[in-house]
Amino acid sequence: MTRKKNQALSVLRELWSSDRQSRQLDLEVLGQSITRLPPDYWKENMFFKGARDTVLRELTNDFPKVVKNTASTHPVFVTKIFPGIKIRLCPCTSRPSPVRYIPRGTRLETTGVVVDRDSYLLEDYYFNLPLDPEFSRGLNYQGTVPETSIRRRT
Repeated sequence: MTRKKNQALSVLRELWSSDRQSRQLDLEVLGQSITRLPPDYWKENMFFKGARDTVLRELTNDFPKVVKNTASTHPVFVTKIFPGIKIRLCPCTSRPSPVRYIPRGTRLETTGVVVDRDSYLLEDYYFNLPLDPEFSRGLNYQGTVPETSIRRRT
């Protein structure tokens, strides 16, 4: 095995080990191979896809207005981390809104994923990460949005 593969495997083992509370990982080593990420490693401005609309509706009490079907999803964005207490998220939408947004074409840190459409941060619908680990397990990590890439629609 190459040195880079060994390093990536080591990081993966550490990432999912049960003793991960105080560890700092170099997620750059894993890059695009990261699809799931335990909340212990979440940071502000991380972007995930796959939050089920039925669950978002429960958590926000109002978004989305209409749930098309039980399989429909929206992305979510980490707006704030309160260490050891909670993680605040907000849903995102591709429908233009007069709020902050991630422009199409933004290259996300860690993974290099390029955002395929404008993604508007619906921060008025923020919610705290549910204690049920099923919610976070269902999210696909896309990368971290550089702060300088977030725009405000006027």
